[in-house]
Amino acid sequence: MLRRILQIIPAQDWFAVCVDDGESRQRWLCPLSCWALIENERGETEVTGMEGYDFSEDTVNFLEYVHRHGPKRGQTFSEQTQPREVKGSDAK
Repeated sequence: MLRRILQIIPAQDWFAVCVDDGESRQRWLCPLSCWALIENERGETEVTGMEGYDFSEDTVNFLEYVHRHGPKRGQTFSEQTQPREVKGSDAK
């Protein structure tokens, strides 16, 4: 897919989470170099993270983006990227 970068901005403290395809499903973090506003060949625009010169979402093992502080104050990276069991009223 052909994409054109329209604008970039720093992505300080942001990471791409990647997950191993194997049985362990181990996760690791890749620091983002920037956010890029891109235009695809259909003229649609979107924002995507970049690791160096590569679009994070093009990585085979890409899962999601996370910020250094995580979605909950004080949560560590390992807590943030570990799957959790859903119990009781949290189950949907």
